Amino acid sequence: MSDRVRIALWAVGAASALAGVAVLLGVGLWSDLDGAERRVIAEVMAAHVATAITLALLALAVLAIAAHRLVKAYIAAPRRVAEEARLILTTNAEHRIASRGTAEVRALAEAINEFAARHGALEKEVAVRVGAATVRLEEEKNRLAALMSELTQSVLVCNIEGRILLYNQ
Repeated sequence: MSDRVRIALWAVGAASALAGVAVLLGVGLWSDLDGAERRVIAEVMAAHVATAITLALLALAVLAIAAHRLVKAYIAAPRRVAEEARLILTTNAEHRIASRGTAEVRALAEAINEFAARHGALEKEVAVRVGAATVRLEEEKNRLAALMSELTQSVLVCNIEGRILLYNQ
């Protein structure tokens, strides 16, 4: 269900609840009135039906706007943050989430950005360590190859699977 449909349903529900409360209050007040008072109120209300309908529609519009803002701030914004967090996780580790919305959503976005920055720094550190280890391993392999080339006896160096890694003449 889309956000607009949710907003519309929420606004209709809120307006219905308010209308129900108004009807209950009206019925309660109406029951306390005598015949002459009821006739006077009925005449006044009949003269101002258009105003009452206009006020009811205005109240419904205000409720709809308020509901839209609440949904945008507390439903759509966290959904956007979640989508951008998935983007950081799966596609673009350098992407950062814009801090906008309510204070809670901004705090969440900043926390996710901190996690992403630390994760990126750790990945770079691991890459540097792997690179340094690869260089050291290559140097040791070259030293071993040089040493083996000096030997007069035949030597084979194999890995666990039996692949020949080094040999001399």
